[in-house]
Amino acid sequence: MRKIIASALAAFSFYSASLGEALAFASGWGTNPPLLSATIGSAYAYNTHYSTYYFRGDTFASTVCDDGNLYFTTGDTQEGFQGATSGGSNVALNTMSPAYTATMSNYVGTTANGMTAWGAENTTSTVDNSDFKPTGITCIGGVIYMALTRFNPSTGLSQNATIIKSSNHGSTWSPAAPTPAAAPYSSPMFSGTGFAYPFFVNYSANNASNPNWDNAQTYTYAVSSATGDATHVYLGRVLTANIGNLSASDWSFYSGSVGGNVTNASNWSSSISSATPIYTNTGSTSAYAPSVYWIPFKNRYLMLSYGEASVTNTTWYIYEAPHLSGPWTLIGSQNNSNCSPQNSGFCGTYYPFISAASIYATNGKNVQVLTAGDYNYNSISSGAYTLTFVQLNLQ
Repeated sequence: MRKIIASALAAFSFYSASLGEALAFASGWGTNPPLLSATIGSAYAYNTHYSTYYFRGDTFASTVCDDGNLYFTTGDTQEGFQGATSGGSNVALNTMSPAYTATMSNYVGTTANGMTAWGAENTTSTVDNSDFKPTGITCIGGVIYMALTRFNPSTGLSQNATIIKSSNHGSTWSPAAPTPAAAPYSSPMFSGTGFAYPFFVNYSANNASNPNWDNAQTYTYAVSSATGDATHVYLGRVLTANIGNLSASDWSFYSGSVGGNVTNASNWSSSISSATPIYTNTGSTSAYAPSVYWIPFKNRYLMLSYGEASVTNTTWYIYEAPHLSGPWTLIGSQNNSNCSPQNSGFCGTYYPFISAASIYATNGKNVQVLTAGDYNYNSISSGAYTLTFVQLNLQ
């Protein structure tokens, strides 16, 4: 489940959500024309093959690890893949077989760890009236790192993010889940709301062959919006050698200008309160739940975010930039209000995250977005609230 973030859509003209139509492009690029363009293709809903394959849940951040597998998060799953997790869970780790295929109907998801110790589906704690929700995942040297936030279903606000790690592909995690189930960590890594939704920037499988770009061979990066903030995007980093310490003191936050040099140490601050946004929207788009990806064939970054007019009417926003600090240019948008049928792939789909495996397999040219539709349309056999693959072609 997620908070409704309303955004004014009148300032741009959009194509319909018909399959194969080009994304609408913003005007006014000036002297910084984008090097990427994007086209939406077909969609496939996982529950199309019910009852052999089914799943209900959302929040599919992904990474490829040292074993070649695609690992991805899920939030608010009602039963796991093919009913693997009785009672569902707030957080889960999953794998996909194959890791990538152009034929999206061939994917089979598996719940690797239902992680019920972090709470059954939508189980909140009386301490903060919140539950855990995954926000990002990365694999470095065979170790999986997952970012969790405390999400309040009543207000839609997040705070007190924490990173956990697993050295055995998700079987066990450190730190362990608090007790009782769904209780918050007593000392979260990122206290408060300033860096409440960290999403890791992955550059390569196992981050073993990262490019010589923006110090990606030395640092691990994450982007985040502040809680409830659909306007600003912030950037954090940690020395990759130190990420396993799971200590906020090892992290710093970009405090330079938009488009500034991220390799310059003077552009970083140890305090999130001193951070400056790498992107600020104009009020006509939304920067809610931002996710950033390295696109190898262009040596550019892609950022996805979304806004909601209603739970059945969302719009994705797609940006590109030469560096993590920007400048970010809006290159397209995709309206998702086609709910006939509910699992069309474009019925209020939200949290659009790109499959890491699809980037590495196609060099970033033909990627697949992992998303889910309106939670209220949650029929196990034909609803929108299922893992949905959407083709996104980049040029």
